[in-house]
Amino acid sequence: MSLRVRRGPPRVAPVAPSGRLGGLLSLATFLALSVNPSPVAAQESPDWGAWLGIGFGGATADRTQEFEFGFVVEAGYWSSSHVVTIRRFGVTQITTPVLADTGLLYGHRFVTETGVLFVIAGGIAYVADPQESGVGIPLEVGFTVGSASVRPGLRMFVNLNNSLGSFGGILLTLQLGRLR
Repeated sequence: MSLRVRRGPPRVAPVAPSGRLGGLLSLATFLALSVNPSPVAAQESPDWGAWLGIGFGGATADRTQEFEFGFVVEAGYWSSSHVVTIRRFGVTQITTPVLADTGLLYGHRFVTETGVLFVIAGGIAYVADPQESGVGIPLEVGFTVGSASVRPGLRMFVNLNNSLGSFGGILLTLQLGRLR
């Protein structure tokens, strides 16, 4: 019996998104770096809050390279400038589910001088389609406007993973709860 030893660096598949997903991630990074946030003032608002949210919009997955529908259902908690979110993102065609992830994310929130709430977060997620499953890295950037208890907004998300292919999208969202 002989043992084979492979020499050289290990082979690792790249995780970087391609095409539209790469553009979406670049746009989110640009927006995150261009916003001039001011810290959330403790005397102007409570120092903690929670919310429930939903969202619908457009999405795409590397495996299909087609425009599809995206959705999110989420529950979140914030304290000072920290945010923790548990959420379920999905990418689907009209009659067929394509991919979904259930993720736990941690991030930071900021309020701009004009009252726009800005959140950037990342974490880990369980990713699945009807036949396979794996682990992914979800990243998201969100903006919301409105009152302290109802805030419509826009969310850009991407899930990077090797096993099922990366996916992402842009969603219109609605959050209800103690938001600022």
